[in-house]
Amino acid sequence: MLVISRALQGMAAALMFPQVLSIINVTYTGDDRPRAFAGYGAALGLATVGGQVIGGLLIASDVLGLGWRACFLVNLPIGLVTLLLLPRLVPESRSASARGLDLAGVAIVFPAVLLLLVPLVEGRQEGWPAWTFVSLATSVVVFALFTWQQVRLSRAGGTPLVEPSLFRSRSFVTGLATVLAVYGGMASFMLVIALYVQDGLRYSPLRAGMVFLPMGVAFFATSMNAAKFTRRLGRRTLTAGAILIVVGEVCLALITRDAGAGVNLPLYEVLTAVAGAGIGMVGAPLLSQALLGVEPEYAGSASGVLSTVQQMAGALGVAIIGIVFFATLDGASASPAGYGRAFAASLVYLIALAALASVVTIPNRWWTGRFHAR
Repeated sequence: MLVISRALQGMAAALMFPQVLSIINVTYTGDDRPRAFAGYGAALGLATVGGQVIGGLLIASDVLGLGWRACFLVNLPIGLVTLLLLPRLVPESRSASARGLDLAGVAIVFPAVLLLLVPLVEGRQEGWPAWTFVSLATSVVVFALFTWQQVRLSRAGGTPLVEPSLFRSRSFVTGLATVLAVYGGMASFMLVIALYVQDGLRYSPLRAGMVFLPMGVAFFATSMNAAKFTRRLGRRTLTAGAILIVVGEVCLALITRDAGAGVNLPLYEVLTAVAGAGIGMVGAPLLSQALLGVEPEYAGSASGVLSTVQQMAGALGVAIIGIVFFATLDGASASPAGYGRAFAASLVYLIALAALASVVTIPNRWWTGRFHAR
């Protein structure tokens, strides 16, 4: 029941999530556009970080005797408010040339994603049987088939699920690579923090949730001021944010590796806040840059690709960091010291992702003068 319900949530989110980016992209222009994306980025980060805090509060309160299941209640008031305000506040927007649904593309890409993610999620605990490697190899073949089908459909004048011409834009491709690095690291960061403070340091759900609060505040502060950072730093904003992530995570690895249960919690929270501030600086202008210059008729396709990469980055990041974290923990005692070493080892992977983002976002010709002016 849990798995089926979560699958239904995922299907609904897949229909809804890309439309938000599309609406922002076609509704806002000029100086309003980066501010709108900043608000989007702030909401995304607050949902990720704030969910940890609110979830901890709900579980600690044991609402209606539901125990851990109470964490799902966070969606109810948000969903109700959205349903009430959506018709009044969000204008209708339609493409002048309606694009059909590429059912064949959906039928190909869906198993390709499953073939990639399932072995990464299940492989470690199953002992990496042969089927996991066969699945990963098969996913490459199916993704190649999907690419061929999309190019062929586009050349025939059809409406592919992913418009191939989008990838002729260097800013879009670079933006996707940065999204993959940043959002893959963001989801993974949340997971290993939760594992470390709740399982390793034995914090209660409420106390563990509160550890995320400084990070959430820092993320909110930088993402809401992303437009100001962009006006002041221009194309260096993304690079500066990625460097902040690296600095925060390197210092976290240094203070937790051998700290055991005696980790300096105030310093720990300050360093997570530094990383959170960096994520906020990158997130909002990154989305705006990736969609900059996309033709309105392809806004839906571009937003769908961007949203899919965001979600796949999170899933891949969680799967890979789970492998690193638990492989390190298997070789150590399940003690605060063991969890500290596993957390530090996981941060090496996260630091590599943030470093990649900082290199990819170094100012060059793909960053347009128009965006710099904003």
